[in-house]
Amino acid sequence: MVQDRLRDGTRIAQLVASELTGDREALAQVVVVDADPDVEPTDDGALAYRVTHVSDPEAVDVGDRGQTTVDEGVDAEQTILAEVFVQSERARVEFAAAPDVAADAAAEAAVTDDETGLRVRPKAVDPPRTLVFVEDGADAKRIISVFKIVVAAIGESIETDLKNQIKRVEQSGQISCESVSIDVSVGSPVAVRAAVEQHLNRVQP
Repeated sequence: MVQDRLRDGTRIAQLVASELTGDREALAQVVVVDADPDVEPTDDGALAYRVTHVSDPEAVDVGDRGQTTVDEGVDAEQTILAEVFVQSERARVEFAAAPDVAADAAAEAAVTDDETGLRVRPKAVDPPRTLVFVEDGADAKRIISVFKIVVAAIGESIETDLKNQIKRVEQSGQISCESVSIDVSVGSPVAVRAAVEQHLNRVQP
């Protein structure tokens, strides 16, 4: 018997949030913030919550039930990845970070060979955004793969910025890029940046 498909936008958004906070590996630095527990779906979409990336994993507190919050006592940068809106029969994810990456990833997001990607539409705002429509509860896992790719893209961007920073100093003859190893896959970007800046401070007059 074919199971009924979940077409409740609020419930779909809740499933997405649960998947986001439940992944403590690839999405360990992702936090659901500004959540509205009483949100009611509208035709245009009502904001249910925002999804942010925290630069230092030490700033992420995980509660007894798996819910995540940001420890404001930890010095960490927060980047808004997306905002999630609820409509009566679907959820809409608006990616603010790496919108082009999100669009490509969502268009290819499929769990099985007979599935197509999620429905994607650009949003003509400045800065631009990518809208991804989650139209069924089963799509919750598919949108998570998009978040993972966006988070990876942010990490690559940070690594590139740090390498460029070192290269500028190297060109001044003060340091060799080969003397600094950058790996954003271990530790937080903030920790990596701090280590690089500490190294640069030691060699700069």
